[in-house]
Amino acid sequence: MIYKMRIFLLLFFLQSFLYGKAEEKHFRLFSDEMKTAYPSVIYDFLEHYLYKLDSLQTANPLAMNHLKQDKVIFKKGSPKTARKITPSHPFSLRIIDDKFYEAVWSDSTQKEILHMVFPVSFELILGMPKNKVERKMKQDLLAMPKTFVADTVFQLEVKEYQPGIFIPTNTTYSEIKELNTNTYFSKNKDSKLYPIYDSKHLAYSSANLLQGIISNCNKYKLNIYQNLYDFQHEEYTITLSQWLNYCKAMHATVYLGVEEEREDGIKVLLLVHSHDLGFHHMLSIVLPWKLVEKPDAVLKAKLNAYIPTHNIMSIYQERLQPISNKK
Repeated sequence: MIYKMRIFLLLFFLQSFLYGKAEEKHFRLFSDEMKTAYPSVIYDFLEHYLYKLDSLQTANPLAMNHLKQDKVIFKKGSPKTARKITPSHPFSLRIIDDKFYEAVWSDSTQKEILHMVFPVSFELILGMPKNKVERKMKQDLLAMPKTFVADTVFQLEVKEYQPGIFIPTNTTYSEIKELNTNTYFSKNKDSKLYPIYDSKHLAYSSANLLQGIISNCNKYKLNIYQNLYDFQHEEYTITLSQWLNYCKAMHATVYLGVEEEREDGIKVLLLVHSHDLGFHHMLSIVLPWKLVEKPDAVLKAKLNAYIPTHNIMSIYQERLQPISNKK
């Protein structure tokens, strides 16, 4: 079976002064230079997870049965092989169909010494169950910078969507077909693209704002009502810039669509997909008709965080029910 693969890291080789060293309950498998050049939470996961497995295997070989629960497979080597690995060993990491990671360490002759496959699961990689990760969301958002630097250089291949309105040719759609990655542009006299941002085109302007291509975004605030595990919730306020910086830091793909038009504005639904960690956030925001004229507006939003991919459609269908009842 041929898989469609997205390569995250190519082979990387650095000379090291550490040899199979374990530091404070984790192995030292990657250099600081590599972590800086290719930022990823996967490094910490591998260093801590392999150390944990090695410790369990040493204490009680039967304790390794939880590998089946984690759906982790060793195709070459075992956890104790990590003792021999140093940051100087060539390493490659790739993701297969957004479902599995494949991590491979080799020796200087490119012969595999450790080859493991593990699911793209935020609970496994972050080492926390969903209910605990949910409660960290507020903390993670508030830790983001309050100033966002929007993309302002647009070298895109576009097509005409409507007379005088252009969209990128590489638009992608989520599994919810109504949501996509579209941004919307006009052209000036020099045929240069500039993002639409005016009250006449509120839906297009909202997409551009929430996709992070509008410079005048730093005064908007989000009042978030976050649904939590066990029918609980939490309410807090952040800046829109903190939300945009969070999505950017997560290397997330943001899909967006207008859910409904209301007297007070439009309700927009965002689906934020983290390919690296295998989760979605679903955020609905009410944007007032005078959004552009009120750059300091407080936008009301509802958030369902860390939704596993297989639950997306069912949660979306639940959202449609109350909307249908209003019609």
